[in-house]
Amino acid sequence: ITRTSYCAFMEMENLTTVSLGNTVQIIGEGSFAYCESLKEIALPDSVTCIEVAAFQGSGLSEIVFSDNLTTIGKQAFFLTVLREIVLPDSVEVIEDAAFALSALEAVTLGENVKEIGAAAFCGCPYLTSFTNYSNNTVYYQELSGAPVLGEDSDINVEGGFEAVKVY
Repeated sequence: ITRTSYCAFMEMENLTTVSLGNTVQIIGEGSFAYCESLKEIALPDSVTCIEVAAFQGSGLSEIVFSDNLTTIGKQAFFLTVLREIVLPDSVEVIEDAAFALSALEAVTLGENVKEIGAAAFCGCPYLTSFTNYSNNTVYYQELSGAPVLGEDSDINVEGGFEAVKVY
C-alpha cells in the first residue's frame, strides 16, 4: 500500500491507534477526518504528502511528521486540537488553511518551506510561539486571527516574519 484511500477511515469514532507501514507515501484526502478518538500518530519516513483534509476535525493532539514530508495539503489539520508542531526541514509546501482553526500554541517551520498558502494558520487563538527557520517571510494573511497581530502581543516570533496585509 502506497497511499491511504479517499476518506478511508473518515468518522470512525472508535479509531484510537494507527500504525502505518513504511511503504505508505501519501495520506489520502480525508483519510482520518473526524476520527475524534485518534489522539496521536507517528508518520513513517516514507510519507511525503498529506492530502486535503486528511486529519480535519480529528482528535489529534500529537503528531510526529515524516522526515521526508514535502507537502501538507489544504485543511489537512483544520479544526484539530494539535498544540504544537515542529515541521521537518523536508517540508516545502503548506497549503491554504492547513492548520486553520486549530488549537496550536507553538509552530516551528523547517528550513525549506517555499510556499505557505493563504490562511495556513488562520484563527489559532492560542498561538504564542512561531519560529520560522525558512528563508521565506510569513505574511499577515497566514496568521490572521492569531494573537501575533496585535502590537501588544507577547508572541515569540523568530525568523522571517513581516506583518503586512496581503490582499
